[in-house]
Amino acid sequence: MVTLKGQSEREHNTDYFLLQKKNFNIMNTIVLVISLIIVSVVVIINPLCGAALGRRKAN
Repeated sequence: MVTLKGQSEREHNTDYFLLQKKNFNIMNTIVLVISLIIVSVVVIINPLCGAALGRRKAN
């Protein structure tokens, strides 16, 4: 089987870009999960700190 140099390079570039896109999707997913965890922690802790500060001021 004879392949042209340009065709082989194109196939290699296509594989490379597909791999890059897959890695980008994985990184996006990781960033979203970390962001969700941070937001959840802030939403849970912030009212608790506010309530504790309110109790201190009342006493």
